[in-house]
Amino acid sequence: MESTLKKERVRACNFTEQEKSLLINLVAKYKDIIENKKTDGVTNLEKNKTWAKITLEFNAILPGNNNRSVEQLKRFYENKKKELRKKTAERKILLGKTGGGPPPDDSKENYEDLLLSITNEKTVFGLPSQYDGDAELAILCEGDGQSSEIEFEVTNADIVVADLSEHDYMTNPWKKYKPSNLKEPISMSLQETTDKIEPDQPTTSGTRRLNNKSSTRQRCTTVVKALTSSDISKKYNELLDVRLEIASKVKQQLQQELTHNKLKFDKEMELLNLKIECSKQTLEKMKNTNQTNNI
Repeated sequence: MESTLKKERVRACNFTEQEKSLLINLVAKYKDIIENKKTDGVTNLEKNKTWAKITLEFNAILPGNNNRSVEQLKRFYENKKKELRKKTAERKILLGKTGGGPPPDDSKENYEDLLLSITNEKTVFGLPSQYDGDAELAILCEGDGQSSEIEFEVTNADIVVADLSEHDYMTNPWKKYKPSNLKEPISMSLQETTDKIEPDQPTTSGTRRLNNKSSTRQRCTTVVKALTSSDISKKYNELLDVRLEIASKVKQQLQQELTHNKLKFDKEMELLNLKIECSKQTLEKMKNTNQTNNI
């Protein structure tokens, strides 16, 4: 029963405005250590020492009966960071609301700006979007403010007007396109054509194609041909043939070694049998000689 009472958290007095401002200022003094994102043992030990130091300074500046512990100061600081993120999210939601009704409460605490400078802005405002945003874009034009016309001079350069009809665009079978098609060579329709049409000669679609005079001035580029599935299968078959040939040679060599070992074993067994027969004959002769001597 006593152990359960000891585990209960003791209710402390609320933080005053002076205590709140003092704690945030002390944390800002050691923000490089407190807000360090590393979680290794050395960094955690340094953070604990820094919080103990902040607690000593806090209780020394505000002496009294309400001495705060390290756990109380850390809990208060973490709670205030959560409240700051919540307030920032609510303010962002209020930007998209329409008028009507009383205005929302947009009051701030004295220490909120300092707390915002301590914490990581990405955890409060989120990551900036590269493609969308809440701001209204304004196009700034430098000049005397007078309207001017921009003229585009078109020379007889390499200009090719593409003839793309709406029908071809709508009926293009892009749904059947797969990533494996990237290995296929470029189709003839996408390759550069060498046909030349006179500048004044109209086409069927109303567009025209100008002479390509500088086509010979283009730099030579290295064309890298992608391997198709047929080339890969051919190389794979060649590799497979080489492997089969090596395997057959190894098998033949093993068979030769096996037959050689078998012949060797047979010869050794034959020699051993001969030795046994010779030893038997010598024993019989010795027995016969002994018997004759005894007689």
